[in-house]
Amino acid sequence: MKKHIFFVLFISYFVLLSCYSQSPKKSIFETYKQQYQLGQSTIIPDFSYVGYEYGEKAIPNVNYKIFKVTDFGAIPNDSISDKEAIQACINAAQTNKSGIVFFPKGEYWVNETENREIPIKIKGSHIVLRGEKGSVLFMRNNMSATDPKKMWSTPHLFQFSGNKTKSPKLNVVSDAKVGSFEITLENSSTLKAGDWIELNLQNDDSARIAQEVAPYAVSSTWKEINQKGVMVRNFHQVKSVRNNTLTLVDPIMYPVFASEKWTLSVWNPATQCGIENLHFKGNFKEKFSHHLSALHDGGWSMVQVLGQANSWMKDCVFEDVNNAASIMQSANYSVINCKIIGNGGHGAISAPGSSRVFIGKCIDEASQWHAFGVAKMSINTVIWRCHNPETNCFESHATQPRNTLIDCMVGGFLNTRDGGAIDCLPNHLQGLILWNYTKTNNDSFAKLEFWDSTKPWFKMLMPVIAGFSGPNISFDTTQLKYAEAIGGKTSPESLYEAQLILRLGKLSQWLVDLKR
Repeated sequence: MKKHIFFVLFISYFVLLSCYSQSPKKSIFETYKQQYQLGQSTIIPDFSYVGYEYGEKAIPNVNYKIFKVTDFGAIPNDSISDKEAIQACINAAQTNKSGIVFFPKGEYWVNETENREIPIKIKGSHIVLRGEKGSVLFMRNNMSATDPKKMWSTPHLFQFSGNKTKSPKLNVVSDAKVGSFEITLENSSTLKAGDWIELNLQNDDSARIAQEVAPYAVSSTWKEINQKGVMVRNFHQVKSVRNNTLTLVDPIMYPVFASEKWTLSVWNPATQCGIENLHFKGNFKEKFSHHLSALHDGGWSMVQVLGQANSWMKDCVFEDVNNAASIMQSANYSVINCKIIGNGGHGAISAPGSSRVFIGKCIDEASQWHAFGVAKMSINTVIWRCHNPETNCFESHATQPRNTLIDCMVGGFLNTRDGGAIDCLPNHLQGLILWNYTKTNNDSFAKLEFWDSTKPWFKMLMPVIAGFSGPNISFDTTQLKYAEAIGGKTSPESLYEAQLILRLGKLSQWLVDLKR
């Protein structure tokens, strides 16, 4: 009898042990979902507010008054400069306070010898540059660096900007955790619902800098962070104001501590602006050499967007360019269905210093040196279902970018294409998430280090990798904050989509359509 009981207990023990060992480990998303629903902190940032109108609405087909460039003297296909006519058309739309600057089918020459150093400027809200199939803007001549000693000082030909306004800085007097929607000020009398704000931190305390890059040591070669300190700049919109407390439309993305002397000021971006169905054609034909000259680094730089919110770029092509597009100091900007073709150059499409930019379903066929990515004080950027060639990699261009989601990317993975001078390192700080990345290049590496001990210029702070497939994969997992499904796929397929569903209860129709 005793033997029988012992045998039953023995078998039961191994059955329980087997069940335990076979029970699936909770995935990172399941853990995130549980913590999100309980209002707890998570190791994954909330990217569900990223993109035009916080990912909730489709880019609109606006019906502003149409201004045709041909009505202002532009003549396609005649090999004569159309720049002055295009600028006049834009000016008329701006005077009207809104307008579609329309380019009928044909090739327009936009940078000839007589006016080659003059950029085309678009300023203000409700202005859309729109083409149709076959609308080509040909930049035959390059732009020159404004400072010959600075290769990066070459201006973009098309410059979109908001209104430059200055307002007094208001002091933040309460803490706000990540995910909170409230900020309390010493005085909010100048603010109202609908306002956009700029929330800033600059803390040059050495202990605070060390905390920001922990568990790694701060290098003396990083002049930017050592001299200026920890810098954070977030753009938000105000939902309501009551008793000096602001309720925001979107949540806090970085922890706010009043003791660090955070400040807030009114930001006046241009809104509801677009760039649609245009083929931006450069004339860069040389084999690209990184930092060879200002010509190679930026001679044919096409589009710069500065200070815009709830705006977009869609269905555009960039050919033979050094730099395609830069979405700078903007918020809730979406770039979708854009393509880079022709001769490879310097940069693809990036979001330096912006908040909640969405770059989705974009393709780099030219193999720009720096592919789709981030730079400066960008935060909560999503790069979704983009394709790069096997010869490059996503970009993280230093000067304190944070919270970047590389979601379902297909392309190369190299540790030699992330930019930023050594002065401006690290390449990326907290919140880098690689989700279901498909590596296409065969390059092998013996345990790739995100904080490379052999190279001074490749420093990314403890990323999360959930799903990473392709040939020759090997990481130093001690340098990862979390690792899951290395060599395979994790679930859900897309983190951005799953977070939108978690917040809204369903996937926004615009994203369903974009996936097709």
